[in-house]
Amino acid sequence: MSATLAERLAVELRDESDLPLHELLSDREFQVLRMIASGKTVKEIADELSLSVKTVSTYRARILRKRA
Repeated sequence: MSATLAERLAVELRDESDLPLHELLSDREFQVLRMIASGKTVKEIADELSLSVKTVSTYRARILRKRA
């Protein structure tokens, strides 16, 4: 097995729990997380991103699930 192939396999097989949370999030989930962390309400985030409150709440729930 070549060194390149071994490295690719190692990267693909690594345990996702070793990754920082932000690397497990989609770009939109990370964007919502940053906005929540800055103190914005779900409604403010929804208005700023032109999304529904329900959609932002779904992103928030996904973030919390990935944190566990």
